[in-house]
Amino acid sequence: MDFTGTPGATVAVAVQGIKVSVVMAYSNKPLYDLVVRPEISSCAELKGKIFGLGSLTGFAYDIPRLMLSRNGVDPKQDIKMISIGTTGDRWTALKANSIQATLLQRFLQLPDKTIAHQNYDYQRKTLTEDGTITDELMRTIIDSQRQNSGITRAVATEEVFNFSFVRAAMNNLVRK
Repeated sequence: MDFTGTPGATVAVAVQGIKVSVVMAYSNKPLYDLVVRPEISSCAELKGKIFGLGSLTGFAYDIPRLMLSRNGVDPKQDIKMISIGTTGDRWTALKANSIQATLLQRFLQLPDKTIAHQNYDYQRKTLTEDGTITDELMRTIIDSQRQNSGITRAVATEEVFNFSFVRAAMNNLVRK
């Protein structure tokens, strides 16, 4: 592998000892929305329901688990989490009531300019200023992946993230 655009998968294998690095972070917050069936109006109402995921590993699994637990739903006991696959597959399963909740990126359909502008503003808030993320966020990401992978050894941020390229590029831009 020479390049990838999926930092979640990169982090997942890097904490397991594979020599790969995240070299740029374009977002410092997840860009997902919890989408539920129309009859569900609170997180508590998700108990006993089926949550469709893109994958049972990585950020596709970590983010909804964290979101649910922070809202009083135990992702291991209160809800059934299954892997459905792509955004389109999860959207179809949600409409067919095969699942009752999922995470989707907000830009599924942009029927008019107003929604496109709102989407841009929504996404802009998640962008990093310089292509890096904080040490605290790097640590959080690594620790989450370690826990999910059963990795007990300490993993230094330098084993997973290498922002030297983007920092050098930013320094070059500032000097000009």
